[in-house]
Amino acid sequence: MGSETPRFAFTIDARDGKARTGRIAMRRGEIRTPAFMPVGTAATVKAMKPESVRETGADIILGNTYHLMLRPGAERVARLGGLHRFMNWDRPILTDSGGYQVMSLSDLRKLTEDGVEFRSHVDGAKHMLSPERSIEIQRLLGADIVMAFDECPRPDRAHAEIAASMELSMRWARRSRDAFDTGGEHAQSAALFGIQQGALDEALRLQSAEALTEIGFDGYAIGGLAVGEGQEAMFATLDFAPGQLPEKAPRYLMGVGKPDDLVGAVERGVDMFDCVLPTRSGRTGQAFTWTGPLNLRNARHAEDPGPLDERCSCPTCASYSRAYLHHLDKAGEMLGAMLVTEHNLWFYHRLMQAIREAIGEGAFADFANRFRQDYFTGNDLRSGSCGATLLPTWDCGAQTHDFVSFCRARQRAGAHSRGHRRRRASRRSAGREVRRARDHPQHQPLARRQAGSDCRPAARRGRKRAGHRARAGRSGGADL
Repeated sequence: MGSETPRFAFTIDARDGKARTGRIAMRRGEIRTPAFMPVGTAATVKAMKPESVRETGADIILGNTYHLMLRPGAERVARLGGLHRFMNWDRPILTDSGGYQVMSLSDLRKLTEDGVEFRSHVDGAKHMLSPERSIEIQRLLGADIVMAFDECPRPDRAHAEIAASMELSMRWARRSRDAFDTGGEHAQSAALFGIQQGALDEALRLQSAEALTEIGFDGYAIGGLAVGEGQEAMFATLDFAPGQLPEKAPRYLMGVGKPDDLVGAVERGVDMFDCVLPTRSGRTGQAFTWTGPLNLRNARHAEDPGPLDERCSCPTCASYSRAYLHHLDKAGEMLGAMLVTEHNLWFYHRLMQAIREAIGEGAFADFANRFRQDYFTGNDLRSGSCGATLLPTWDCGAQTHDFVSFCRARQRAGAHSRGHRRRRASRRSAGREVRRARDHPQHQPLARRQAGSDCRPAARRGRKRAGHRARAGRSGGADL
């Protein structure tokens, strides 16, 4: 890390509409934007070695303040040389503030002006997380980008509650700024991001953005989205939220998302993303491809010798077939999760690379439209068709899709699907009528009708009671 490298500098290299591409210069390396950050919740990107994460194209990863403060503990990580040395990652790390995780502990927390008192989901111990403590933990971890402490309300709460929550987060943002600035050497080498709140309300978002701008941060996150509101509502909010934030600072959309979410958010002016989706999906047999998500658990892949994605150059696609990956997932082998996770991260970072190149060429709108057309048609390259992309290395020379024909085919498929659902519902209804008639008292033996409400044979009652006792014994034991 040379002394000539700036603490934090954001440069915009090209624009195309609201979309923009650039670079963030930091002491531990450069971050190309738009950027996707793999999530390393507990000091690990699940199913991946750090050096393999870098090979996928990641410039920066995310660590989780809440989980690391509970296990192994921020003070322990600091004694061991900081998070970078602890997990063998020498590039930038962004740590979230812990606010989102604490929000999810609604039954185990107590919210006050000072902060949040909660009980650990690990051992039930009581903890207090305040803006000052959150910043201290992130300093002990040695984070390169530190997030201000905030509360993340659900969008379905009352307007007055969302407004009060946003105002509390702005007061906490000021305290986070003050705590960060007293951090000595760490404050001189790291950056601090504020977090815009306000749920789906444009006026509250503007009020939040103005408060954050007055305090002053190196970058600005858009919080309170991807918490159940749906893509349409999220995009409607992103139509105005990024533009309310300072133009010359990076904008970070927290917790997003699916590949089409990323493309749509970049169209609206977002520069940074994080999400567990590519790694979590890799552990559940779902692979992302240029022609849409692929469920490896489907039986149709059992004898498929082809790669996950013909356009992908990742080690998984270069060396392993769909049939083998299907087998690994069905067998519960950990190698399956490792290989599919590796592919998913390669795909996400190739997507970000393609986005950056398209913006630089002034062709992002065309790229976004072609990407969505390919991604939602689900055409398999090996079946004879693939959508052209803007990247020559992935151009398969295929003919352009007839989108009108595709829509008509989807309508026919939808009608067939609806008919199938109606027939299935009808069969279920008929089955319920049969069971209702069978269980009617007039069809029961006289002795069982006279037995009253519990007309099960004695042997069945005894077995069920014994089962209850056995389950009670297991739940009370220490050896789980």
